[in-house]
Amino acid sequence: MNILEQYLYVKKNVFGCAILLSLLALLTGCNQQTIEQVSGPTMGTSYQVKYIAGDSSVSQSEVAQRVDAVLADINQRMSTYIPTSELMQFNQAPTGEMFKLSNDIVTLVALSQEISEMSGGRYDVTVGPLVNLWGFGPDKRPTTIPSDEALAEAFDKVGYHHVKADKQASTLLKVKPVFVDLSSIAKGYAVDKVAEALDTMGINSYLVEVGGELKIKGEKAAGVPWRIGIEEPALGLRKASAAIEAPGKGIATSGDYRNYYEIDGQRFSHTINPLTGRPITHKLASVTVVHPSVAMADGLATMLMVVGYPEGMALAKEHDLAAYFIVKEGEGFASYPSPSFKTFLAPSTREE
Repeated sequence: MNILEQYLYVKKNVFGCAILLSLLALLTGCNQQTIEQVSGPTMGTSYQVKYIAGDSSVSQSEVAQRVDAVLADINQRMSTYIPTSELMQFNQAPTGEMFKLSNDIVTLVALSQEISEMSGGRYDVTVGPLVNLWGFGPDKRPTTIPSDEALAEAFDKVGYHHVKADKQASTLLKVKPVFVDLSSIAKGYAVDKVAEALDTMGINSYLVEVGGELKIKGEKAAGVPWRIGIEEPALGLRKASAAIEAPGKGIATSGDYRNYYEIDGQRFSHTINPLTGRPITHKLASVTVVHPSVAMADGLATMLMVVGYPEGMALAKEHDLAAYFIVKEGEGFASYPSPSFKTFLAPSTREE
């Protein structure tokens, strides 16, 4: 039996917490099925969908059109780079004004606030002013460390609790002039919606990836699962730290080892702690989360990246989260799966 290993590396854009994942596409000669693929640009990054057509009568061009339409709709409503998007209209609206939005936007804000509460505020979709201050937004990177006065000014525009979400009325209300940016959760949501679209088209085996966030369902061939490799964060190398099998689940990874800069020999990560207003300084290099909702996995991965290790592991155990931590130790890295994550490790990498 011939086995072909193909590696596909997908990288998140800057605002999606840069990380690489390797897709281990193991195909066997005796039971190989035709894998069709559609791909393209979206949400400042790219998407890719691999699927087995199976019994579906939908053509590849129809799949591409449907996927493009789903992604275009989400981007048009949730982008912070489109001045007329629904989200930007809310951000530009006066403080204290009840604002009607699409229910999914309100739901995502409410979901983000659940993660914020879970982490004691270390995940915050209003953290943008601090991200920009440190040069990881549209503003230029600073040549000096921001002053305490500049931090205080940015802090005055941050705080998830200043946004009130009413899912029943489908409204948001801000009590201070904060700016909501859903980039840390919207790509995961986009994966969820593309997966739903594939389901309605009768496609039952697929891998959907948007900016590094993934969802898999079914098998790529009889008895052969979709298998995802988590990259070990060694610069210049593309080596899988572990392989996971998570049919029907979403997978999201957050890391800080590729997106940073230095000032006077001091390293500054793009991951900002909303409580301190400063880049994280701990040794956690990346964290991968498996969850039924890719949107939730996306937000949780970002949150745990801010929290760090070992406190992140304690949170994962407390809330029964499937999380895989890669920590910088000495000259190398050590990996720590939470108890719930171990069930997703492929047999070859699972601890006995």
